[in-house]
Formats: sequence, C-alpha cells, structure tokens
Amino acid sequence: MNADVTIVGAGILGLSLAYHLSNQGCSVVLLEREANTGLHASGKNAGMFRQLYRSPQLSSWARRSPALWPESIRDLCFQRTGSYVLGRKSPTHDRELFADRQVRTPSGATLDAVFCESDGLIDSARFIEKLTSEIHRRKVDFRLSTSVRSVEWESGVWRIQCEAEAIESPRVVLGNGAWVSSLPLRNGKENLNLR
Repeated sequence: MNADVTIVGAGILGLSLAYHLSNQGCSVVLLEREANTGLHASGKNAGMFRQLYRSPQLSSWARRSPALWPESIRDLCFQRTGSYVLGRKSPTHDRELFADRQVRTPSGATLDAVFCESDGLIDSARFIEKLTSEIHRRKVDFRLSTSVRSVEWESGVWRIQCEAEAIESPRVVLGNGAWVSSLPLRNGKENLNLR
C-alpha cells in the first residue's frame, strides 16, 4: 500500500495532522496500536489551553490554533475561561495577549502573574471523539489495533512494516509521543534526528 503521508499514533497530534492533511487532498494512513484513538495522554490530560510561552513561535501557533479546529468541535469542546500563570511576567512578544497582574495568596503574599483572557479549557476526551468522527468521514485510512514492526528508509521512501502489510510513503510522522523511541528504525535513524 502507498500513501502520501503515514502517521504513527492517533492521539491529538496524529488526529489533527490527519484532519488537516486530508483537507489538503493528501492520502493519509493513520496507524494506532490501541483499539481506539486518544487513549493515553491526549485523552486524559487536564485540557488546559494556554498561549503563554517563552518562544514567540509557540505562542503564535497556540494563538492561531482554535481558528483551525473544526467549528462544530470548537463550539462543543472549548470554553474560554482565561488563565493566570503565577510567578511570571509577560513576554516581550504578543503583548496584546497578556496582562501583568498581582495575585495575593491565602497566606497574604503577593505574586507576579500573567493573565491571558483568551485561554481556556478543552474537553479532551470529547475533542478526541469528535475529531476521530470527522476524520472517519474523510479519506483517511484508519488502522486501529495495528502495531508497527519496523520503519525503514530505502531509496527515498519510508517502508513501514505492520503485522499484516507494509506501507510505503515519502513522509512519515511519528506522533506516538512517549513511545517514539520504541519504534524499530533502520537506515533512517539519522534522518529523524533520534539518538
């Protein structure tokens, strides 16, 4: 089997990328070793959405990302609450997002804090469920309960060997989080900057 992009891992990263690539007309194979999507960190996190990062690039990506979520999912799964990050001052970038504040602790101490009105909370489990449904409606080839046996770079193409078949793809995204180092890579480790 061939695909424009093969994504290993169907957590929030893999699902989001599959959604956007399929919108761009790419053929996508999404591989997940579990029987369902988002069963680990993606579906069990606190769901805090914040934009305060020391890196201007990370703040920029976070600021733009809600507009890229499917509207029906955003309206159903995201709530703007604002947030305070204690012990920080506003960065020099994206000044319009942040306001420096003082927060008094129960013991009476005063702490510096950064307030961001457009931060909020995401219902992570529901977000994963709805995004999975959106992707199923697109031309994404989902492979649940599929483990990757090896990933090999050969003649300009990645060959991903699963239990029952091999997939060839010019691009592979390793979106399997903490398990990325468990993938058996051959002849391409240096291309992924894995050590």
